[in-house]
Amino acid sequence: MVEEITSVFGDWLPALSAQQNGDPNAVKAAVERKVMNPSKQFVFQRWNPKEQKLEQDPDRSALSVEQIQQLLQELGTCCKDSIITKFNSVRKMKKEPEENEKAVFVVEIALRSPEAHRAQELLTQLANCTVWNLVQRKCAHRP
Repeated sequence: MVEEITSVFGDWLPALSAQQNGDPNAVKAAVERKVMNPSKQFVFQRWNPKEQKLEQDPDRSALSVEQIQQLLQELGTCCKDSIITKFNSVRKMKKEPEENEKAVFVVEIALRSPEAHRAQELLTQLANCTVWNLVQRKCAHRP
């Protein structure tokens, strides 16, 4: 179970570096999609019920790639078999997914150790951050 989670986070780190240092058009596209700000930082979003869309959360400061990498590396050291109690798909997986179909996964973390508490804190810090879009894109292209 831990191997699957650390694999996702491990694949995420190169994607972050590529996003920051890679193709200028990719960064420009990320800024246009409002995933990143012009300073190449990942922003936080919240749902606007009136407009029925996500908008940038003015109450939370954007995170740099370096900050996110540090959070992910610490999260990777916290992930041990004893703290991950569940990691599964919400729906039954299909061999041939339909176009635009998404797989939603649940990660359940125990609360009875310092590592588990820290993992909860780190995931809370990343909640609603647009950097999760990279995980979505990275996982979408896996065979």
